[in-house]
Amino acid sequence: TFLATMKGIRKPKINYLKQTVINPKDEANDPSKKPIYFPIEVLHYAPLNQYDFELIYKLPTILIRISQLYRIERVRKLFADNIQSYSLIDVDQMPTVTFNDFLKTNENLSFLPLISLTYDNLLSCNTTLQPSPDILFQAITRRSTDENLDMENLEILGDCFLKLIVSMSLYHRYPLAGAGALTVEKAKQISNSNLYRITVQKKLKTYLNVMKINFRGEEANWLPPGYIIKKTEQNQINNELGSKRYEYQKVKRKAFADMMEAFMGAFLISTNYMVTIQFMKWLGLDVIPLDENKEIMKTPPILCSYLQNEESNRTVEKFYKEQAFSFVEKTINYEFNNKAYLIAAFTHPSSFANRLTSCYERLEFLGDAVLDFLVTRYIFVNDKNITPGTIIYLTINSVLLN
Repeated sequence: TFLATMKGIRKPKINYLKQTVINPKDEANDPSKKPIYFPIEVLHYAPLNQYDFELIYKLPTILIRISQLYRIERVRKLFADNIQSYSLIDVDQMPTVTFNDFLKTNENLSFLPLISLTYDNLLSCNTTLQPSPDILFQAITRRSTDENLDMENLEILGDCFLKLIVSMSLYHRYPLAGAGALTVEKAKQISNSNLYRITVQKKLKTYLNVMKINFRGEEANWLPPGYIIKKTEQNQINNELGSKRYEYQKVKRKAFADMMEAFMGAFLISTNYMVTIQFMKWLGLDVIPLDENKEIMKTPPILCSYLQNEESNRTVEKFYKEQAFSFVEKTINYEFNNKAYLIAAFTHPSSFANRLTSCYERLEFLGDAVLDFLVTRYIFVNDKNITPGTIIYLTINSVLLN
C-alpha cells in the first residue's frame, strides 16, 4: 500500500473580528505544520480546496462587518443632515475602515490645538471636517464587545469637554448666579439621565454596540441576515437562558450616556472645537448662550455694577498697585489685559477689602472645568497608548485638581 503525504489541518477559526496573538507553544503544536499519511486508496478529490473552506469560515465575520459598516454610515448621515456645519463627504473619499483603535493608528489627528476658544462666528461655522467611519464605530463600541477598540478614551475626552463648554455657557447665561447655582444647573446638563434622555430623543439607542459576538455554543447570539429562530425553538431558548439574546442587547442606561460623551470626543478628535459645539447644540445641550434674539450673549462684567463708568479703570488700577498684584503677574509670567479679573481671582467671599469686583467663586467654577480639560488634553497629546484607567488616575492626581 502506498501512503500519500498530506498537510495537516488545524481546527477552523470562525471569529475573525479581533486579532489574536498566537502562543508559541500552540504554534509549535500546530497540526497544519506536521505531515500526516493516508493510504492512497481511501483518498478522493474534495469539491472545495482548503482556501475555499477558509473563506466560508470567514463569511460570518464578513457579514457582521458589512452590517456594522451600514450602521456607521447611517450615523454619519444622521449627523451630517442635522448639524449642517459640513456637507457629507462621499464614502469613496473617506479613509478605509480598519476597525482598529483610531487614537492609536491615525497620524492626522488635530491633537486639540490650544487656540482662543470664543463664540465668534460660531453660528456660521462651515467646514469640510467631519468624523470618519472608523472613529464613529469606536464611539459606539463598548469594551464588552471584545473588539480591537472601545469608546472609553473618547468618552473621557468628551466628558471633560462637555463640562468645559457647559460651564462657559452657564457663566455667560447667568451673570448674577453664584457658583452653587451654576454647579446645580451644570449637573443637570451633564447628568447621565439627561444624556440618556437625549439618546432616546435623537433615536440613537439602536447604534450602541455592546454584546460580544458568539457564533456557536451555548452562548451563541448571532444569526445570518435573513434567518430567524422558529417560535418553538425560540421559546425553548428563552426558557433556558431567560433572555432573547438573538434579538436584544442587555445594557444599563449609563452606557448610552457614555456613548453620547464618546461621540463628543470623536468630533473633538476628528474635526475641531466649533463643529463639536455645533454637534452638542444639536443634541439640545446648553453650550451656546443665546439671548431671546438668538444673539450670543456678551461676557458678564467682572466689575460691580456701580463701577460701570469712566472712572472704573482708574479705580481698578489704583487698587492693583496698592495690593502689589504686579508681583503675581511676574510670578506666573502673564500680564492681564483686564486687571479686574486678577483682583477677583484673589478675592475670598469673606473679604471686605475688595469692593470693586465679585469674589473668585464664579471664576473658580469656570477654571475648574478649564483645568480638567487642559490636563486631560495634555495626557492625550503626549501618550496615544494610554489606558482609560491611567487617564483617570493622572487627572485626579494632577496638580491642584479639585
